[in-house]
Amino acid sequence: MFRRVLGASPNAAATWNNLGALYLFENRAPDAVDALSHAVTINPELATAYNGLGVAYARLGQNDRAVQQWQKALALRPDFADARYNLEHAAR
Repeated sequence: MFRRVLGASPNAAATWNNLGALYLFENRAPDAVDALSHAVTINPELATAYNGLGVAYARLGQNDRAVQQWQKALALRPDFADARYNLEHAAR
């Protein structure tokens, strides 16, 4: 249902990103992956969505996928402190 409604919005990527962040806050990692994946499909330059995807994948125990997402976030925004922190701590 949300895809039908949000998919046509001019700010759809930001909306999906916000929904993904809400799902992360609620510890709903699978839902966060779905929403954030949709956000980066709409806007592949949305670094915050890649960072959120990294967090979601880490919570699901998919550390390799998490690291890939944080690397994508940093490739887009090298100064992204949250993504750098997450990547550094994933290596430990």
